[in-house]
Amino acid sequence: SPLYYDVPWVSFHIVFVTSTCFIWHLLYCYPARYCDILHRASMHLGGWARVEGRSAHAPYNPWSSSMSWPQGALVKHNRELYRAEGITNAAEPGNTTHARLYAIFCDPSRPVLVLVWVCVCCVLLHLVLLASLHQWHQLLATALVLSASYAALYYLLRDYLVLRKVYQQEQQLQERVLN
Repeated sequence: SPLYYDVPWVSFHIVFVTSTCFIWHLLYCYPARYCDILHRASMHLGGWARVEGRSAHAPYNPWSSSMSWPQGALVKHNRELYRAEGITNAAEPGNTTHARLYAIFCDPSRPVLVLVWVCVCCVLLHLVLLASLHQWHQLLATALVLSASYAALYYLLRDYLVLRKVYQQEQQLQERVLN
């Protein structure tokens, strides 16, 4: 007797299982505590914005790696003028790696929010697939993968809400100290 192999179903199932496993892997690699550690490191590292309108009369200092620069400081590095964006700035002006770390983790809830949206899209696609299936073994397999996606979505939403609340409190505290 011939063996019937449903290629579209197997393809969808491989994509959904792989995406769910990838989300769980990212949850394992980047827990909320690690995102908070990277946030604290990026806040110490700080960031620099290049000043386009170079005023000849603006007071600036030559950049030095041995100093931590306060917010709003103007420095000259590699014949370019930069303004400090973070509260404390130890990053090298013009260094794309430092700028990328600061941009991604200056708000610790942003990477988690991206994962939440990816997980929501996966769950919605799972539900669409689940509604279109008719065979019991496909329904059962999709429901199992969907339950794993729901659990990942729960953990991601919990982490996002906690990080957002902590970051908002931290921002309010910093505004009170600066004012």
